[in-house]
Amino acid sequence: MSAMRWLLLLCLFGSSCASSRLFAPRENVNGTGPQGHPAAVYRLDDSEIGEVRLWSNGARRVELTEGTETRLKMGFELENNSAHPMRLDTQAMRVHAMVTGGSAGEELSPVTVEGLLEAAPNRMARVYVEFQPATEVGPRDIKSFEVHWAVLVDGRRFPQVTPFQIFVPPPMYWDDDPYWGWGFRGGIGIGYAYPYSYCR
Repeated sequence: MSAMRWLLLLCLFGSSCASSRLFAPRENVNGTGPQGHPAAVYRLDDSEIGEVRLWSNGARRVELTEGTETRLKMGFELENNSAHPMRLDTQAMRVHAMVTGGSAGEELSPVTVEGLLEAAPNRMARVYVEFQPATEVGPRDIKSFEVHWAVLVDGRRFPQVTPFQIFVPPPMYWDDDPYWGWGFRGGIGIGYAYPYSYCR
């Protein structure tokens, strides 16, 4: 292979690795998100009220009208076993202690919220929330973070803090966003398969 082709492969590999990073909860990891991301599961009053599953879809660079920004995406699934609506309080939700290069970053509020914020009695609801770090922060600058969140049920508030760390999945990891990925060991991910574990 010519030197020019090797250079092109290295550039493609570097850009794909720099543009994304996965994270997993550091506690209560006894569930998964819809696409298989490790999820923390919290029982509310021993599940008599319900459960909340929380995971991260990772940090990625995305194209916006004003330029390219890093977005950190979180997923929540509300399982309501009570006779009252269960609502995710996104107004008070925050991401704290984002560690970038060994120092704590700023506090982040949600910039986008998609899905159903409220689960009806004996129903489930799913919500995706995105946070936007400072412009200069890339996905792989983020080392860890914690999410402060709460759900509301019948006038009661159930607050929680969930810490996250870098997640290195198995060699071939399926994701819901199709794009190309390159690996140190010569692996190539096409379509929905991307070898995240090669990008450490």
